[in-house]
Amino acid sequence: MKRVLKTIGFTLLWTAIAALFVLLAVYTGRERSQIEVGKVRVTIADSASVGGFVTSHMVRRWIDASDVKYMGLPIDAVNTQKIEESILRHSFVKKAEVYVDLDGTLGVRITQRRPVARVCCSDGYEFYLSDDCHILPVQGTQAVYIPIITGSASFPFSASEYGDYERIIRKHKDDFVKRYTELSAKRDEYAAAITDRKAERREIQARRPMLMRLWGKSKREEFRKKRDNEIAVLDAEIEKYERDMALADEKMKAEVEKQKKSEKTYEFLPKLLTFVKNLAEDDFWNAQIVQINLLAGRGGKQPEVELIPRAGAHVIRLGHLENVEEKLDKLLGLYRHVLDYEGWNSVRYIDLRFENQIVCTK
Repeated sequence: MKRVLKTIGFTLLWTAIAALFVLLAVYTGRERSQIEVGKVRVTIADSASVGGFVTSHMVRRWIDASDVKYMGLPIDAVNTQKIEESILRHSFVKKAEVYVDLDGTLGVRITQRRPVARVCCSDGYEFYLSDDCHILPVQGTQAVYIPIITGSASFPFSASEYGDYERIIRKHKDDFVKRYTELSAKRDEYAAAITDRKAERREIQARRPMLMRLWGKSKREEFRKKRDNEIAVLDAEIEKYERDMALADEKMKAEVEKQKKSEKTYEFLPKLLTFVKNLAEDDFWNAQIVQINLLAGRGGKQPEVELIPRAGAHVIRLGHLENVEEKLDKLLGLYRHVLDYEGWNSVRYIDLRFENQIVCTK
């Protein structure tokens, strides 16, 4: 009997708890439907250390420009996903979280992308390179102390393209496939037209009316003249299509050669980013290296690298971004065992490209 009463008691207790939860949910739902958004709170992570590329004022302006209504709406009616999407369209924003509080506040949490180098190269290239390999536009109102990359490099994108580097490269590859496919289709059209015209030409040449022998001379001449004119028209069309096909072949070949050269440069920027991040993680090199100069590669090769140090009146020729750790170890040994005694201004040029040796020029 006691067990039965105990079971009934537990059942009633859990039923009461479930009913309470239902009542709370209904009450909260009614409350939320009556709470309207009256203010916006923007929180930007690492705003001091990153450099203030995104400000609260900017975020509010982006939200207002998105045409997504929120002010004065019940908090349940606010489309936070669309607001997030409108914020994430801006390249300096890495993450965005939009939510509403029960006090009627639209909350926005922003994580910025972190620039690790500023690129100012020839051919109009000027952009920030972020730690997650995004190409970011230069904004004149911000200043951040990061290495500057100068010189000449053939980047596989135009100077006006920004965004995720992998996405940019994917787009360029897709554009190449599209251009090549269109040229190939045109070439096939020209080849088919040539085949048709040649077949028609053979048919006209073989044309012999059954009673042609009974024709008079003038009528036979008239027939031949008409036939020759038709053949001449076809020959002209064949010649034009052959020229068009040859031009399409040249364009397809040029596209392939251009793509091959581009593919050689695809890996350079991520490799350069890895190098810059490794320098930043080392206290000595982060303080010592202030500029990276790119020397244009020859024969389709990737650029070589020169380093400009903060201390010392010399330039460091690192060469290609291969065996970088070994080269920097050699340079550190030179600093410690030679330049600390001879003077950091005693050499003008340090070449690290050669295995097991350092070439210095005074």
